[in-house]
Amino acid sequence: MIVAIVDDQIVGAFRFYRKKTSNSISLYQFAINEGFRGQGVLKKMLRSINDLPIYVLCPIESKFNEYYFKSGWYLQEQNASFKVWEFKG
Repeated sequence: MIVAIVDDQIVGAFRFYRKKTSNSISLYQFAINEGFRGQGVLKKMLRSINDLPIYVLCPIESKFNEYYFKSGWYLQEQNASFKVWEFKG
């Protein structure tokens, strides 16, 4: 888990898992303080891992797909249930 703190306040956090078999990282959950949204906090935090690529599996009907698209993630694949997004830094 990575946590971002500004002036003793938690502004963001995310949980990830490094896959040994595919040499990649999966992002599982993240949260950004409402006052810090739209400032690229998640991208800065993801870069702190210093290892790419980072993937997220998102249900096809989720509104988060719009977030990944608008924030520059790359759609790698999709099936009837999920979209797979990739962060390249």
